[in-house]
Amino acid sequence: MHWNIVAKLALGGGIALLLPQQGLINGSTRIIPFFALLMAGVLPAMMQTVTVLKGDDLSPKEIQEYKGALASLFEFWTQIFAVALSAVGFLTLAVVFNDFPKYIPLIFDRFLYREVMVDALIFLFGVTTASLSMRFSRAFGGLRSLLTLNFSFAEKKGEKNAKEAAKGLTKKVGEPSVKRFD
Repeated sequence: MHWNIVAKLALGGGIALLLPQQGLINGSTRIIPFFALLMAGVLPAMMQTVTVLKGDDLSPKEIQEYKGALASLFEFWTQIFAVALSAVGFLTLAVVFNDFPKYIPLIFDRFLYREVMVDALIFLFGVTTASLSMRFSRAFGGLRSLLTLNFSFAEKKGEKNAKEAAKGLTKKVGEPSVKRFD
């Protein structure tokens, strides 16, 4: 078994066993908005990833290189969003099931013990939270790669503008960008 999976399962189990169930249920009103803010912050990063590549002044080889890197980065943002959404879902379900009667009726005259269901959902919440924590440390690397890519594009654009200015192909500083007809 891969060490990441073992660590996530261990942290999920630790959260389910060590944190008081009722305390986590009561704290959900503070935990869920945190995850919502996290998801709201990931969306602009996803949009930036999607729109950063314009193709201006790039060779086909460079476009292919950036395409692969940006596709990986977009997949990373999608995973962060999906895991955070799962964590919110598991905790929300734990809160809902916590208010059910002691035995939850199922089909065919079977019952599920409420505490088992809530503990299972808290365990899944713990696993997804651990997964998110382990992934989130790489989020800053993803943002840094977007910053580096933007700097690269700005440098290329600056070099092109400098070459055009040297050849007299661009407007002079202070000159309006549109022609006036007086």
